[in-house]
Amino acid sequence: MTQRELVEKTNLPVRSIINYENGLREPNAKALVALEEIFRVSGAYLLGYTDQKNNFDYNLNEKIQNLVDRYSELDERGRATVLRCIEEQYRLSNHYIEPEKPHTLWLRISEQSASAGTGIYLGPDAFSEIEVLENELASQADFAVPISGDSMEPKFHDGDVVLVRAEPAEIGDIAVVLLQGEGYIKQLGKRALISLNSAYDPIPCDDSFRVCGKVIGVLDPDWIQP
Repeated sequence: MTQRELVEKTNLPVRSIINYENGLREPNAKALVALEEIFRVSGAYLLGYTDQKNNFDYNLNEKIQNLVDRYSELDERGRATVLRCIEEQYRLSNHYIEPEKPHTLWLRISEQSASAGTGIYLGPDAFSEIEVLENELASQADFAVPISGDSMEPKFHDGDVVLVRAEPAEIGDIAVVLLQGEGYIKQLGKRALISLNSAYDPIPCDDSFRVCGKVIGVLDPDWIQP
C-alpha cells in the first residue's frame, strides 16, 4: 500500500503518515483507531509495544454495535430482560465458575442466658437453631448459650455467646451449671462456683448443683450466617 493509498483510506494527512513511518511522531488516538481498522491489528502492535498482532474481527464488532444500538432503543423493562438473559447464558457457559459455598452447620442456641453474675432463672429448656460457618470449634459444640454479667471477665464478657460441649466437667473447668434452678457460667471449684472477676465471692454448691456442659470457647459473631 502506498502512502497515497493509506491517506485515502484513513483520511490522515500525508505528512502525518511520513512522520509515523520515520518515527518522528506517534499517531494520536483518532489516527491510531483509523490505522487499526485498516491494518486489522492493535494499536499496541503498531507502536511496537507487543509482537502480538491481535487481529480483530471487525464484522463481529459491527454486529455488536448493531446490538448495542437496538438495546439503547429498548425501554427499561426490555433492557432488564436482556441483561437477565445475558447473565443466565453467561452462568451456563464455560466462562462461569460457581463460587464455592462455605460449609455450614446448624447450632442449637439457648433462648435463655446463663449468668456471669449472681444467677439468673432458667426455666424449661428453650432452644432455637442458627446457621454458622463450619469450623473445628463450632463442630465440637453441642449447643450455645448467651451470657450476661461481668463476673467471668476478662475471659468472658457480657453479651458473649459461649460454645458448650455436653460432657462432664472437672474442678478448674469453666462450665454452664444449674444451681437451685438458676443458671451460671462459672469455674468449678471444690463444692463452689468461682468467678474469674475477683469482685465476686465464690458461690457454695448444694445437692441441686448440676453441670449442663463444659464451655469450650466463644461463638464469633462473624460465623453466624444471615
